[in-house]
Amino acid sequence: MAQLRDKVAIVTGAAGGLGSETCRRLVAEGARVVVADINGPGAEQLAGELGDAAVAYRFDARDESQVRALVDSTVDRFGRLDLLHNNAVLSGPRDGMVEDAEADVWDTAYEINLRGYMFGCKHAIPHMRKAGRGVIVNMASDSALAGDMMLTAYGCTKAAVITLTQYVATQYGKEGIRCVSVTPGAMLTDSMRNHMGPEGVAMLENHHLTPRLGKPSDLAGLIVYLASDDAEFLTGINIPLDGGYYSHLPTTADLRRARR
Repeated sequence: MAQLRDKVAIVTGAAGGLGSETCRRLVAEGARVVVADINGPGAEQLAGELGDAAVAYRFDARDESQVRALVDSTVDRFGRLDLLHNNAVLSGPRDGMVEDAEADVWDTAYEINLRGYMFGCKHAIPHMRKAGRGVIVNMASDSALAGDMMLTAYGCTKAAVITLTQYVATQYGKEGIRCVSVTPGAMLTDSMRNHMGPEGVAMLENHHLTPRLGKPSDLAGLIVYLASDDAEFLTGINIPLDGGYYSHLPTTADLRRARR
């Protein structure tokens, strides 16, 4: 059934593995989707695949004027905005340990991963207020929940995304605007599989409680639910879509191996 018939969504970072699968599922559920990404050709390709229900939009999350134009043009075109999924992200090999931190890496991570999300919320909220309802789903990360040996700037910005989510939910909930963040576990996209290799994937599998790692379709299904009327009592929280990654002691994988 089309849970999101006639609803309008913006998905940022939509040309990537997770964003593209979410766009496909939103369209399958009846929504019209703005496929927004700094990768213009990638957004165009996906929108072409999705047909009349999707439109591509190239923007840079660091530029408030471009974020405002993205939101305003969506409402001008479709007459409403029901879902903003802040999914654009920056992480990279230069983001390592604290003693190796580079100011420009931290500045750029902040501009895209946090300030860009704030801009999206800022400019979506007035349109949602007029409609008396709307949903904002902010992509956080399991890197926000515990320390690691890499991606320090990324993890810190994603932790702040969880707090931003709470503030938006608190300030605008009475106006019908819901805001939720999601911390995915390992989502096995093609790029992740190529980056980690078989040994890295096996290591991650050992530390999840499910028989498999996450798939982009797992996240897409959650986004559809959060955007639907079935989730209208759900706001101000972070949802760990992580296969039990953070629900057990770190020694679990070793103990499981020892019992074999």
